Amino acid sequence: MLKKSIITLVCILSLGAVIGGVILIKKSSDAKKTVDVIPVSSILNSWYGEELSLSGIVMTDISQKIFLTKGQSVEEIFVQEGDHVKIGDPVMTYDSTLTNIKLEMEKLNQEMMDVQLEAANITLEKLLKETPIPDYYASKTENSGFIQVAATPVIETETEQPIETDPMESSTESEIEKEEPYTELNYDSLPYKGEGTNESPYVFLCTEGTIIKGSFFNKMRGYDAKGEVQEKEKGFIFVLEVKASEDGYGEQTGLAIKGEVLDAYQEDWQIIWSELRELIKNKITGEDVIDDVVTDFPGIEIAEEEGGDSGYSIPEGYTKDELNKLIFNQRKEIKNLELSKEESILKSTKIEKELEKLAVTSSINGVVAKAGDPEKGADADGSAFLILNSEEGIYVKGTLSELALENISVGDTLQGMSLESNASFTAEIKEISEYPEESEYYQGGNYNASYYSFIAYIEETNGVRNNEYVSLSMMVGGDTDFDTLYITKAFVREEGGKSYVYIADADGYLVKRYITTGKILGGYAIEVKSGLTLDDNIAFPYGKNLKEGTKTVITDISSLYQ
Repeated sequence: MLKKSIITLVCILSLGAVIGGVILIKKSSDAKKTVDVIPVSSILNSWYGEELSLSGIVMTDISQKIFLTKGQSVEEIFVQEGDHVKIGDPVMTYDSTLTNIKLEMEKLNQEMMDVQLEAANITLEKLLKETPIPDYYASKTENSGFIQVAATPVIETETEQPIETDPMESSTESEIEKEEPYTELNYDSLPYKGEGTNESPYVFLCTEGTIIKGSFFNKMRGYDAKGEVQEKEKGFIFVLEVKASEDGYGEQTGLAIKGEVLDAYQEDWQIIWSELRELIKNKITGEDVIDDVVTDFPGIEIAEEEGGDSGYSIPEGYTKDELNKLIFNQRKEIKNLELSKEESILKSTKIEKELEKLAVTSSINGVVAKAGDPEKGADADGSAFLILNSEEGIYVKGTLSELALENISVGDTLQGMSLESNASFTAEIKEISEYPEESEYYQGGNYNASYYSFIAYIEETNGVRNNEYVSLSMMVGGDTDFDTLYITKAFVREEGGKSYVYIADADGYLVKRYITTGKILGGYAIEVKSGLTLDDNIAFPYGKNLKEGTKTVITDISSLYQ
């Protein structure tokens, strides 16, 4: 036996040494593992936008026509028929009176909405801080005959902050089932419903002739029948309720009493419900108590508020469901105001652009062929108010889709190529018509889109000839902010709807860092708005050694392809 024990012990020790060796080797092996990281700058991507393709025809004989729409008037005209003009010369200004009024109205509207938003947010903040009153009081008002008995404050309670819900999902209070009223209330009497709390007070159904024993009041105080031994701290909140008769006569009345304000009573002491109600009403109003009504009801404290008003009333406020509805509607009102303000700001921006267009300049080098009379305004036949004809220079006239209007504007430069002479050139857009052409489908356009004519000036012709067709293009939609960071999308992973990357920390160990991302370019690159800089070194987020705390080695992007 001794020999076997020694052999067993040696085996155990040997096995422990092996396991220990494995653990040490494993730790040593983990310490030697590394993860390659590369500079973020090596995976940068740029987006130069997309190419907008147009076409047009080269012209030396071109006209600029200026029209007056209905309601428009001319403030001043600077040229007469026969005057020579150069590109950029002012020729006339529209009357800005109505436009300025519209802009001022929108700004006043925004200021008014700012005031409404401030008030609405203050109201919302108050509602969120509001403490709901018990559901029991939802339909009770002072006019319904209910009287509440308690020391000021009338009801003290701590309830949970209301949770906002959709009003359509709020439950309604079930109807009270029919129950026979008590003829006498004593220590053994059980409530019709409730839990004795502020949120759910005990309810005892009575008649005006119900006898209420002292033992009952002692129990509501939280004591035994004799009022000597305390059974519950602070007692109960209870309601002595008298319902309206089934034939519709009388009224639903009641006394809401906070047990802790009561004093001790003789067990057999008694008072009739109607006498108790009359006593309390008279004490509240200050009237003399009539002789045949009990004049001593220990413990009833008539709490006077500043100014002499009684502290007795049904609690003011809202139930949880009512408060949730108010909060829901208030948030909805704030959202509508915010949307209305955004819409007004967009209108203001549009009007401001209209003001910029009120000063009209020449788009061509030429002569004034027609100049209308500012006093008369637009001609009855709807013809142009002012016409300028070119005298020198070469232009390109073409059309562009309404879908491209937000990406192109006067002053933009187009790259052009002649389809006949193969001459290349640049042209600057001088005018984009405010009125759509009747048809543009002959150029392969879209039936569902409107097309607008434009004029571009070719300063250096480079062999471009009059009347030949040319193709035009420009890059639109690219990022002009060179601080925008785009990296290869494969280096970004997601977890629970959040994006993250693996980078080397200041000590050279791998850490996971969450980032804020933006738009995706062509499925291969993603915008990083925050959480990553050009100074960081990033790891490819897949691999067997990818674990936080692993030592990193800075290398170049070629290592990823080995």
